[in-house]
Amino acid sequence: MSAPVRLGRPLPEVAAATPADVVACAAEGRPTVLRGLVGDWPAVRAARENRLADYLRSLDRGGGGDVILGGPEIEGRPFYNADLSGLNFERARAPSPRC
Repeated sequence: MSAPVRLGRPLPEVAAATPADVVACAAEGRPTVLRGLVGDWPAVRAARENRLADYLRSLDRGGGGDVILGGPEIEGRPFYNADLSGLNFERARAPSPRC
């Protein structure tokens, strides 16, 4: 995979961002890094405490989910196929993994 492209100057940042910062940035149409905005979300807290897998398992209700399947030739980039007549991946339904 290629390195990220860096264009121009760095994005402005807001430390300890709030939902009001999201509204302000969206209204101004300016991309901004909003640090700490979701730090109190349960998944983020669980990840910080090294228990994300347990947290996610606690949400599993056995319903499975939609997945996309593509070979190594798509290099992790699901998109249209070369002649735009279809997709370079398949959709399927899969059960929740039991880890």
